[in-house]
Amino acid sequence: MKVLLCLLLLVFTQHASACSVRKKQLWTCLLKKGDKDSNGVLTTLEIRKLVVDNTHWWEKLIKSPDSVVSQIKQHCGLPLTYATMLKNECFKHCGGLDGKRTIHNRLCGR
Repeated sequence: MKVLLCLLLLVFTQHASACSVRKKQLWTCLLKKGDKDSNGVLTTLEIRKLVVDNTHWWEKLIKSPDSVVSQIKQHCGLPLTYATMLKNECFKHCGGLDGKRTIHNRLCGR
């Protein structure tokens, strides 16, 4: 019985920590929406424009385009490439203001 309980707890923990958006999926979306020169790299200006063009005015009050750029620079490095996006500290959360799923839904879901 204890083994079954431990197994169920392990399965639940794995399921609860899974994110519906992977880094590859987010990267593909960000390139499609923001890579204006199609070079596979997102510059500071491209990221800022991506946020400006794909968020509502009230979302910009909560998290400004400049703060998004600053946060990406701090956690991932700029310019942003797929290789830098794969770093553990880059888009490490699923939800919240800076999570993969949140960013994907905000910038790519429109």
